[in-house]
Amino acid sequence: MPKVKDIEISEDELKKLILDDPSCIEEGLRVLGDEIPTDSGPLDILAADSDGTLTVIELKNEIDEGQLDQGLRYYDFVSSNILGYSRAFRGKFDEKGEPRLMLIAPSFSKNMTRIAKYIDVP
Repeated sequence: MPKVKDIEISEDELKKLILDDPSCIEEGLRVLGDEIPTDSGPLDILAADSDGTLTVIELKNEIDEGQLDQGLRYYDFVSSNILGYSRAFRGKFDEKGEPRLMLIAPSFSKNMTRIAKYIDVP
């Protein structure tokens, strides 16, 4: 069984790890871009999974009560602008499918976990 070691890491370092090797998060994940502009600020990483599903990835290096809200705003922007992303990343994802939202953090608060149960986002 692998041993897990706690480390201190900045959000930029976490992002670089994922950009360098997206399979460390999920096998078959392909990064399309990072710091993608939205109406709520730049989203951390936009990717496509092994099924071609567009995936919005929001990163935090600590527990952050606002991560879910922020991720949902990016998800909404991407979902509402799927045609533009389809043109920008032609053939790199399935534009007919519903995007996914992936939150990455060392841990999530009980409050955020409780709220997330009621959100129906892939």
